[in-house]
This record gives sequence, C-alpha cells and structure tokens, in this order.
Amino acid sequence: MTGHPPFAPPDAALPGSPARQRLLLLMDHSLDVVEVVSEGGTLQSVSSAVTVLAGYQPDELLGRPFTDFVHADDRERARQALADVLALGRAGPVTLRYRCKNGRYRTVEVTARNFLGDPLLDGILVFTRDLTDLVAAEHALTEANDHLHRLSQELLVAQEAERAHLARELHDDILQALAALRYGMGAFDSTKPGAVPTVLVESWDAQVADVMQRLRRVTRQLRPPAIDHLGLKVAVEEHVTRERMLTKIAIRVAMTDTLGRLPKDLELAAFRIIQEALANALRHAGASVVTVSAMRFEHSLIVTVTDNGVGFAVPAALERSGRSGRIGLQSIYERAALLGGRVSIESGLGKGTTVQVDFPLPTPPPVA
Repeated sequence: MTGHPPFAPPDAALPGSPARQRLLLLMDHSLDVVEVVSEGGTLQSVSSAVTVLAGYQPDELLGRPFTDFVHADDRERARQALADVLALGRAGPVTLRYRCKNGRYRTVEVTARNFLGDPLLDGILVFTRDLTDLVAAEHALTEANDHLHRLSQELLVAQEAERAHLARELHDDILQALAALRYGMGAFDSTKPGAVPTVLVESWDAQVADVMQRLRRVTRQLRPPAIDHLGLKVAVEEHVTRERMLTKIAIRVAMTDTLGRLPKDLELAAFRIIQEALANALRHAGASVVTVSAMRFEHSLIVTVTDNGVGFAVPAALERSGRSGRIGLQSIYERAALLGGRVSIESGLGKGTTVQVDFPLPTPPPVA
C-alpha cells in the first residue's frame, strides 16, 4: 500500500463526487488490480494492488495508455478487448502479459465492463488478476504428467522385452531340459536288477509332462508365438480357445479374414489390450457372454471387448486403480497412447461394459 489515496496522485484530491471517491476507495481493497480507463484507453484511476503485481506506484500509470503496459505481441488482443467493451458493454476474460516496472512480464487475466454512462465512474472498469503462479504451476504439472506418461510407456516397452526374454529362456532352457528328462525316462530299462518300478517311472513321466504343459501355457501368456509369426487374428483366436477351456462363460470372436498383418508393435498392443479387457470381463463382470472383435478399416484398427455383465462406474474404477497401484485399466490407456490410439470405456451398473480402442493405421506409401 502507498500511504496515500491510491486512485490519485499524492496530495491530490480524489476526482468526482464523494460517492465516486468512496467507490474508488472501496475498489482499492480488492486483491486484484482495479483500473478505470477512458474511452480512448487512457488510465484514469489505478488501485494500489498494482504495486504488488508490477512494482508501480498508482500515480506512475495515470494518464498513460493502458497498452503501454501490455506485451507488444498481446496489444492487438488488448485493443480488441477495448473495442468489444465499447460495442458490447463487456469484454474478457482475456489473458495478457503485463509489463512490470523491472521489465519482466507477468501473466494476467483481464475483464472489463463499460461504465462510461455511469455518473459515478464515467469510464471503463477493468479488473486484472495475476495468473503467473497458477500458469507456472499448471506448466509444471503438465511437465510432470508428461514425464510420468513417458516413464509409464517406457515401463510397458521394458515389460514386453522382459516377457519375451523370459519366454525364450523358459522355452529354450527349462522346457528343453524337461524334454531331455522325459526322453531319458522313456529309455529307462526297468527290467534290470534293482531298477525303479515301471509304474513309478511312468508316474514321474506324467508329472514332468504336466509341468511342461504348464510352462508352455506360461510362455504363451508371456509372449504368444502366434503374435510374431501368424499375426493378431490367429493369436487372439488361440488365446480365446485356451480361455474357453478354463471358464463356462461364452466367448465369441468377431474378426474379419481381411485383418491381415499389421505393424508388429500395433499387433502386440492390440493383443495385450484384448488380453487385459477379456481377463477383466471373465474375472469381475459376472457376464454370461463376452464378445471380442478386431476390425480393420482404411485408416484405423478398432478392437473391442464387450460383456453383458454387472458393469461399473468408470471414473471411480480408474481412481481406485490409481490408488491401489493396479495397472489393468491404466495399462490399456498407456498401451493405446503409445501408438496414438483412443480408448473408450462405456459401462454402467447393470448395463455391461464395452472397452474399445481405435488405433490409427500408418498411411501406405504411394504406388510407383
């Protein structure tokens, strides 16, 4: 605060009637900067909040065009706001950069009302709110979210690489060792004196065979061979066939034969999303029917998983998954975002659930 009436130079009488003086003094208690501007854009009165905002004493601004304190690149918007308030009676909010006394700029939001016909003010009343700290905080939050998004995507890429590595290790090492063990057991001669009884060897062989079957199932979950060699359609059909053996829920598949081969990263992302959405439907939906589809169009691939289950509130489910650290639904969003896909989850209590992801397809090169 300046120690003198803020809407006038030091030692000068406030202009106008006592009612106008009281109104201007009342405005001076606002945390926002309050200005009275003439029809031509000249500053007539300025509240003392301008000292906190920009370092000026109010009397330093009186009689000067308001555009003197606006960034050169924002002046056209400021002039348009003046024209709007003269024509329409109000303008704003308009975001501008306001020049401080030290030469720096602060981001402000300006609104204006036309009181030129009002005997108390006889001017344009302008409210200026400082947004600098808010804009900086929003920028920092955006950067933090972008960084988190990049880390999440890097995690997905690393996760797929680790899954592929584990699948290869299980197949090329553990499964091969078990296969060699079974071969040796098959060649065992139980007729030799002191040999282990045949029935016991056969029991061990059955146990090893069971372990190998389980390991193959794990390796297919980690990295389905079909996704690399035969494409999305075959990989999804094989996955659904295995899931049907483990559930009584009807799982339907709707995929056109024209799906063809797609970029490998796109096929893998689509498969993982179908895998996750199908697992959620089978475990939590209480559905009797789940439908999986993948449709290829000229510029997009659309994958959909629909169930007729109990449904859920989508925003609440996303919030819960974020708090609990579960990444099921979040991974669908992240995998889609990694390839520019758009996720749509429609659900409601008692209305079933539809998870749909629209992936853009790369434009094919022109034919020579």
